Amino acid sequence: MRLPWEMRYRLGIDLGTASIGAVALELNEQGVPLDAPWCAVRIFQEPLEKGQAGLKPKKTARRLARQQRRQIDRRARRLRHIAHLAPLLGLDPKQVPPHPGPGFCALRARAARERIELDDLLRVLLRLAKRRGYKGEFRTTKKDSEAGVVKSGSGKLAEAMAGLARQRRVERVTLGEYLHYRNKELGLPTRMKLGREDVDDLYALRSMVEDEFEQIWQTQAPHHPALAGMHEGSTIKDHFRKAIFFQRPLKSPAPMVGNCSLEGNLPRAPRAQPAAQAFRIGKTLGDLRWGMGKRAAGLSLVE
Repeated sequence: MRLPWEMRYRLGIDLGTASIGAVALELNEQGVPLDAPWCAVRIFQEPLEKGQAGLKPKKTARRLARQQRRQIDRRARRLRHIAHLAPLLGLDPKQVPPHPGPGFCALRARAARERIELDDLLRVLLRLAKRRGYKGEFRTTKKDSEAGVVKSGSGKLAEAMAGLARQRRVERVTLGEYLHYRNKELGLPTRMKLGREDVDDLYALRSMVEDEFEQIWQTQAPHHPALAGMHEGSTIKDHFRKAIFFQRPLKSPAPMVGNCSLEGNLPRAPRAQPAAQAFRIGKTLGDLRWGMGKRAAGLSLVE
């Protein structure tokens, strides 16, 4: 074997949030790896910070802030998209002032049953785009088999809406009608997540808002001929539905998989592959030490 200063080599370093790894690859004259005469891995304790919920990684706060910025930006884009569609209804968005606030819940409930003006309809559609409900899969908690807060809260909301429909002897009521009933008859705010022990937190689903959109459009279409128009080969209803409810599909992680550092034309092996498991076992054995501190000796091949 040649001495270290006589051989060609390439040093690879992998920097992680709580670990660092390095490996030296021996190369031939053509730069092809022949052997890995030296490698080392050092694992550190992940940096944590104290919070109200105990210790948590420092990157948690940055991730939550980034998610909030994305949600605010996407919500603003939906509202701008609907404002750009206002001329299809014969409206100038700059000439439609926002609703003053009080009585808007009654306007939203009335839109599902009787005629309202087009400018009021635009305000209702903007509210649907701003709060369009939760769309996602429900998973049970890790500790037990009980449903999560969103699933249980949406179930309670569906039961309350069904009870109001039976009380009024109609097939169903919209989310806006229930919010108006909740505010007028029960004396509760329209905000459904209050954080109070005496009132259950409710969660609206995307399907509830979609049903309300369909009900409002069917009710207003006979009174406003502009709602039955076409634009660029699609109905105006489809344009507004897409502006309110469009959601990007989840990206597949397959293109994100990096290439192997040894075989550059092949992707990295998945963790479930036997070769990856063998590497993980070998890495764990390589990290074991006799004793504590910097002078702790590693295990020999026999050990």
